[in-house]
Amino acid sequence: MHSAVTPEKLYSLCRKLKGKGALGCLISGGYLPDGSIPIDKFIDAIEKIKKDFGLTIFVHVGIINFERTEKLREAGVDAALIDVIGADETIKEICNLDVTVGDYEASLEIMKPP
Repeated sequence: MHSAVTPEKLYSLCRKLKGKGALGCLISGGYLPDGSIPIDKFIDAIEKIKKDFGLTIFVHVGIINFERTEKLREAGVDAALIDVIGADETIKEICNLDVTVGDYEASLEIMKPP
């Protein structure tokens, strides 16, 4: 796992990985209290990486809304991944997130292909 805390560092890292023969990458990050992954500032870089290097790009999204889903789709993301947790107690006690099973269900519904 590599760290890339800015869009520029992500682009540079993907260029380096492509140069070493990588075919794709998984982009992830830490959860915010609402269960989302703070990916918005990276979406333009993801689109440029996709166009410039042709990498297969998977993004770990956490809880997601329709707007972010559409932006990732437009950027060319190949797959959006979400952890599915089946009990509200687990979400609160283990993950320390302020979300519910219903939030995960809604995110899965939003991510369905058009």
